[in-house]
Amino acid sequence: MSNDKTLILVMFTALLISGLLLYILFIASHKRNIYTSFASMLEEKKAYFMAKSAIEHAELKFNHMQEAYPENLRLLASPRTTSSTLKKLEEIYIKDLIPPRKGFSPEEALYNYSVEHAKFLEASEKKSSVTLQIRVTGLYSDKAFTLSRTIPQEISDESLENITGE
Repeated sequence: MSNDKTLILVMFTALLISGLLLYILFIASHKRNIYTSFASMLEEKKAYFMAKSAIEHAELKFNHMQEAYPENLRLLASPRTTSSTLKKLEEIYIKDLIPPRKGFSPEEALYNYSVEHAKFLEASEKKSSVTLQIRVTGLYSDKAFTLSRTIPQEISDESLENITGE
């Protein structure tokens, strides 16, 4: 009888220990999965913010063009502008947007710009409006996030006269 009790006690203890080991292994693997999904989400968020910062940079440059060089925007809004001229101006606009320099992070963080197309509409005789549609891809590590934005800009004759003196 004593041998039966010890055998039952040993089997119960072995079962309890194996159950605890399985539980510990489950918790460890679950924590690893939580960490990798959190790290992946963090990389996607960084890629999103890189793309958002690129969009803000493009909007700032577009507003600066309105203030400093309205004649360039007037040229874009002109119905006489050819598609080759338009393509050149888009390429110059993209090249002028400076990507961030390499940081001290071991992961590579950069953003790329690509302008899908620019649409130009004549609003009235006195005002023209230029609409630029831009598509930006933000990259962080191996994650990529793409944003598209339409940026409208109005050009008035008054701002053109202030610069050219006409």
